[in-house]
Amino acid sequence: MSRCYICNRCGKKFDTLDEINGFHENGVFGYGSKNDGMEFQIDLCLDCIDEIVSEFKIPASTAMSLEEWKKLQSDFTVRERIITKRDGV
Repeated sequence: MSRCYICNRCGKKFDTLDEINGFHENGVFGYGSKNDGMEFQIDLCLDCIDEIVSEFKIPASTAMSLEEWKKLQSDFTVRERIITKRDGV
């Protein structure tokens, strides 16, 4: 039996895209919160995720593109060779 997800923020029943790409999180509220030790489950649809993220003061970090990853890997390899030569290793 498949689970029916409903967004905790807006109450929308998830469609297929929300089920695949929505936000699903289980956890426990930590010490110092109003809900110390309470277990929670949160489901957010894509529309609500977009709205919440657009309100961030500091942008959420995103995954690197393949091109960025290759450049970073290349830069690291170059630095590693320079350090190895410098240290005589």
